[in-house]
Amino acid sequence: MGEDQGGKEGRREGKGGEREGREPSPVFGAGPSGSSDHGEAGGEEGTTPYLGRGPLGLLARGQSRGAMRLTADDVVYVHDRLIAEHGGAAGIVNRRMIEYAADAASRKKDPVYEAAAILEFLAKNHPFLDGNKRTAFASAAVALRLEGRRVAAPDGDAAAFMLEVAANRLTLTQVATWLNDRLEARIGEEAHPARSESGVPQALEEDAKRRAIDETLEAHRTLMRKLSEL
Repeated sequence: MGEDQGGKEGRREGKGGEREGREPSPVFGAGPSGSSDHGEAGGEEGTTPYLGRGPLGLLARGQSRGAMRLTADDVVYVHDRLIAEHGGAAGIVNRRMIEYAADAASRKKDPVYEAAAILEFLAKNHPFLDGNKRTAFASAAVALRLEGRRVAAPDGDAAAFMLEVAANRLTLTQVATWLNDRLEARIGEEAHPARSESGVPQALEEDAKRRAIDETLEAHRTLMRKLSEL
């Protein structure tokens, strides 16, 4: 239960408009112009945002997005796996929040903004009894893996980042920039069938998602354990 005890302060901050006027975190800087929101509109309208390494995923090659997106059921599955493996209180506080987070994230045109949106919402709004930071990071990592990318960051760096997000100290663009700056090279097509065209049979889609989740949770096992202790 310790993971979310410290997040209650961030939950209170996240409800109102306190974000406006808050100084950007000195740990996670803004874009080259110094603006914490530089490029956010571009990420939504299809122009190129400032994200450390440029436009990402399929969009970087001018292709359409893959058909698969994380659903609320996928997020709950990730959460339940993390609670079972690393401990904490099982249970959902607000299912509608989870559905909203997954739906809103799936509407993003840029894969990194999709991942950033679901990470930010889950970490700040605490729809689960416990494990919100773990679930937020893992869900974002899975969303990026479905686009053929891996997030690679030292556990201490990632844990500090999640505390900043949960405390409402980072904008969506800062979250997206942090993720983008820590992406590994594209996963090979043969190793990642989840990046598929629309119309893929549902059974194959679910199998690909579960495999992406399994691989992501294994890759971030030590970070998940660390977050469970915060």
